[in-house]
Amino acid sequence: ALLQTSNLRFAQIDNNDVIGFIKESVARDNAVAVAVALTKAGPREFWFHFGDIEIGPSTSRRRVKSIENLITGKRHVLEWGGIRLRIDQQQDPVLLFRCFA
Repeated sequence: ALLQTSNLRFAQIDNNDVIGFIKESVARDNAVAVAVALTKAGPREFWFHFGDIEIGPSTSRRRVKSIENLITGKRHVLEWGGIRLRIDQQQDPVLLFRCFA
């Protein structure tokens, strides 16, 4: 999904120091969610809102139900259309997740 520049949708984030987006592959068979810290000011907690963002092939697009951290392997089920996350610029300024519908 990150090898090309199309199929990019920005997600709503409740913290101005973090930006988030969903990126799908050209075939739409792979989707990732990315959160990036925009400042160096301490750890941040934020709500990553997936809302009505849908992923998958055009014939069977569905909302994101869970995400898996691509670094740690930890899987999270989304509740209320999103998830509360923490990003610490001292450890890693980016969070990278695979999305599942």
